[in-house]
Amino acid sequence: MSVNKPFGPPARRIAAVALRATGLWLPLLIAFAGHANSSQGAGDESPTVIILHPAPAPKPLLQYQLLPTMYERRSGNAAVFYGRVKSEHTLYFSSKEIWDEIYETDDAALSRVGEMKHARLDHGDALFINLERAGQCEECDWQYPVAEDGFATGLPDAQEKREFARMLRADIRWRVAHGDFDGALRSLKAGYAMARHTADSPLLVPALIGIAINGVMSDATLELIQQPGAPNLYWALTYLPQPFYNTRQIFEGEMQCFEAAFPQLTDSDQSIAAPDYWRRQLEEMADTYMIHICASDAERAEFKQKMALRLVRGYPIAKAALIARGWDPQRVAAMPAGQVILLHTAAVYAEYRDEMLALVSLPYWEARSRLNEFDSRIARDHKVWQSPLPLDRVFPSVYGGRHALMRQDRQIALLRLLEALRLHAAGEKAAIPQSLDEVAVPIPVDPMTGKPFEYEVHDGTAAIGGPPTYVGGRPFRYEVRLAAAGKE
Repeated sequence: MSVNKPFGPPARRIAAVALRATGLWLPLLIAFAGHANSSQGAGDESPTVIILHPAPAPKPLLQYQLLPTMYERRSGNAAVFYGRVKSEHTLYFSSKEIWDEIYETDDAALSRVGEMKHARLDHGDALFINLERAGQCEECDWQYPVAEDGFATGLPDAQEKREFARMLRADIRWRVAHGDFDGALRSLKAGYAMARHTADSPLLVPALIGIAINGVMSDATLELIQQPGAPNLYWALTYLPQPFYNTRQIFEGEMQCFEAAFPQLTDSDQSIAAPDYWRRQLEEMADTYMIHICASDAERAEFKQKMALRLVRGYPIAKAALIARGWDPQRVAAMPAGQVILLHTAAVYAEYRDEMLALVSLPYWEARSRLNEFDSRIARDHKVWQSPLPLDRVFPSVYGGRHALMRQDRQIALLRLLEALRLHAAGEKAAIPQSLDEVAVPIPVDPMTGKPFEYEVHDGTAAIGGPPTYVGGRPFRYEVRLAAAGKE
């Protein structure tokens, strides 16, 4: 029997998130996504044990793929098909018997999953066909009204996809238990495509939900490749997009959402001399803040008191900052105080925005320290009144969001490395390679460091490692060995 631990907690990781909008819930989701794959908890120092069976590359090399092939992809909007999955099968989604069993597959042994009658999805049924057709669509546009609703943009579709991921994972495990690898890969393909569609959004929250779905699929892939007779997926994993998500689009969308919530940041250079106008602009901006960061009357009262103090103290800071940026001192002195404060806040925001977008476009290992410093500097600026208005309270956690995106690339890279070991073991020596230099196919680097994964072999067991994915998290350590001949 192979010992297969997943990359992280099972599919319930994507059931714990209950999010309605972007800004307010973002820290919760980043914290959730940040620990979604910390297998067995931070206190467990034991390595994850992987048992592999040698397997050669398929012929042709891309016989198996983990996203729809160029022949399967179609024009159209996947949102139409995803919308049909639940609306056309209300009895299925309201059945307690079915969902109790699907939830049980999270922790059940593979043999137990194989006995379940509701874990399997009928690939000929419209429920699965709609999921598959959705995955094959070139785009997924839910037409989020970001420009109108800003942080209040609802995300019910992203929530539903968590349930779809559970269904697919249960089906994949059932098929793996029965040795139906082709069927399992068909469901995996729909799952990975759904993860990308969920993350293919102008908002970070759906991207993080997509990350959680991706983690569920990678857990299922890890279990699949440890089964005797499982096809080798090295080239299927290599053919996946690298990086898996469009990082730039996600963070640009976050900034558009931010500016939709606070139009004052882009409209503060108007030639309006009336102090009352600028006072109303500040009040509207403060009201928006309160909606998103204050949960009670007491918090709102405290926020108003702090804002009043902040604006009084912030005016001379903003005035001096504008002059330092090259504004004419006499022109600044003639401006209403509210406009001066908004102009300075808008300038600080623009600096934050541009630096963030520049950093997230870099490979993670190149930007890692700068991203961490960026988040820390925003917090420091808040304390020393660098920005009169508290931008840090609603600005996305750039380091946390980019780190969560990197983690999925790291999972895929590790899976690819494991499949490279199975390729090597299928050769003449039929053994784990003593060095990765012996492997005939390219070995992926660790997306966290930009360097090769740590690799050592002792007594036929390979130790794969790297720095912990999270500060204080469990070590990134895997022990890999081949199954004994004739044993599972």
